[in-house]
Amino acid sequence: MTAVLPSTTGLLGLWNGTNDGEHGYLDYATGETNVNRPKEYEIEAHDIRSFDPQVNFDR
Repeated sequence: MTAVLPSTTGLLGLWNGTNDGEHGYLDYATGETNVNRPKEYEIEAHDIRSFDPQVNFDR
C-alpha cells in the first residue's frame, strides 16, 4: 500500500529581470520601477515532514 502525501498546488513567482538590463529598483514615493513581472511557474508542493524514515540531506 502506498502512502498518500498531503499536497497543494499553486503558482511560484521568480525573478524575471528588468526592462532595461540594469539593477532593479522601486521608487516607493512614485511607484516607478524597472522590474519585470515575475515568471510564474505552476507547482505541486508535498508535505514531507511526516516521512518515515525522516528525510535528511546527509550523504
